[in-house]
Amino acid sequence: MDTKNTLQHVPNCEVNTVLDKIRIMCLQNWETLLFLIIIVIKVLYYGKEIAPDYFVLKDLEPPVIASLLPFIAIAFLFRKKRRYYLVFINIVVSLILFADTVYYRYFKDIISIGGVRDSFLLKIVASSVGALIVPRDFIYLMDILILTPLVCKIKIIKNSSPTNYTLHSRVIIFILMFSLGVAWDGKYIYQLSKEQPLLITTMSNKIYLTKILGNINFHALDVFNFASNKVSSMQKMPENMKQDIQAFFNKKNQNKSKNLYGSEAGKNLIVIQVEALQQFVINSKINGQEITPNLNRWIGKSLYFDNYFYQVSEGNTSDAEFMSNNSLYPAASGAAYYRYPTDTLDSLPQELKNKGYYT
Repeated sequence: MDTKNTLQHVPNCEVNTVLDKIRIMCLQNWETLLFLIIIVIKVLYYGKEIAPDYFVLKDLEPPVIASLLPFIAIAFLFRKKRRYYLVFINIVVSLILFADTVYYRYFKDIISIGGVRDSFLLKIVASSVGALIVPRDFIYLMDILILTPLVCKIKIIKNSSPTNYTLHSRVIIFILMFSLGVAWDGKYIYQLSKEQPLLITTMSNKIYLTKILGNINFHALDVFNFASNKVSSMQKMPENMKQDIQAFFNKKNQNKSKNLYGSEAGKNLIVIQVEALQQFVINSKINGQEITPNLNRWIGKSLYFDNYFYQVSEGNTSDAEFMSNNSLYPAASGAAYYRYPTDTLDSLPQELKNKGYYT
């Protein structure tokens, strides 16, 4: 007997055994692998579509995979219905990416829960929204239309069904994979909280958050913040906080401008709000010709306040009106007028009405 040749064949047998196990494992979880590949491709395409110079592919991949691990972990809890669960998650993620892309095309920002909640207002400008959609946006949905019917009809390969996993095995896989995903996601959130502590709660730079955390994690964080704000808004404001706010306004009201306060009493007030008019065009010329000649002449006969900055939130035009009328910052998410419709504010129109003004 040739012992040497026998020993040489042992490693090859072990390699073949490992490869067979990998092959069987892939066959057992082909729906999961297909789901992972499709979603990663879509999110990477989304990054190139939104801001190709800003979203670097090598930086996007880790947070995307980390955000998908909890969903894949949950899939292992299912037996015969696993593929249907993955198809459902694929549809939800695809619609989110589709909406984000269209929303970004106009607002240069990422949609949030507040924006989704206000979406019913878009029915009056449906034609404008439709104009923002381009044919390539439907790349997000192509696999749903083509692959979903096929995936649902493909018969599970014999002896490679996920039902072969025992409940005990599936629970262990779920715990390990879910824990890995949460820990991986937690790492990115922790690093971000150290670098920019307020960004996670205020979400003032949604593009940066999407880049660092990934699109799926961004929306998960948005849902968490929305729910937290809902809970906190149901709680009564502490009495000491009310006193601090009142003291702030009392002190602020003592610093009224001596030169302008009351100087135009009894005169008519004309307010014109212009969409997307930038400050730099005022009193500017092109080839010796004024860009805004009528506004320039009007400024000479008016009180002109040029210390205005872009501070609107998701309400956009309505937020600009809100700030001018109420001298308050807009809501951190959503439109202030919609989120707080029953609040009574010390507004300019109300003050003028109390003085006998009318429109």
